[in-house]
Amino acid sequence: MNRKRRRAIPSLILGDNLVARLGLTGCPVVRSAGEVAQLFEDLTKLQREILVLGGVDSQLRLLHWDLLAVGAHDHVFLRVGEVFQTPLREGAHGIFLVHNHPSGSLRPSLADRQLTRLVAETGAGLGCPLFDHVIVSREGYASLMTRALIRLQEPDQDLRRAAERKRNYRYKAANH
Repeated sequence: MNRKRRRAIPSLILGDNLVARLGLTGCPVVRSAGEVAQLFEDLTKLQREILVLGGVDSQLRLLHWDLLAVGAHDHVFLRVGEVFQTPLREGAHGIFLVHNHPSGSLRPSLADRQLTRLVAETGAGLGCPLFDHVIVSREGYASLMTRALIRLQEPDQDLRRAAERKRNYRYKAANH
């Protein structure tokens, strides 16, 4: 068990290259939604939705994180192309998303689910998979992965095919 105290992510900066600041061995390892929530717990204190991206290496070390979008109290706007700029430039193996719900609700909205699905499909096509999308609030945290809204895929599996099978299944089920 790792007894080192986790360093909280500074809440008032726009992003951080942790490799440059801490060295590779100093980068925190994020193996679960709970560890992501712990690192970004300062987001729970904010009154606007904030969406953050984390880029990880193959050992799940958090290499960098970026503030992707600042929204209103109940929504945020984002172009999906913006999500992958830094991870691809920095050579991340995969990414996670984390955002807050100022309302305290841990229930993902339709927009949360749609964004997650779109980022997962895009990441699979780019070879930079989405490992999780975590919602944090004063009530705790929720993982869209755990809720089975997205599935962690092995690098050789194609998320687009899985998503297409799901769409076809829903269509067939709705017509029978």
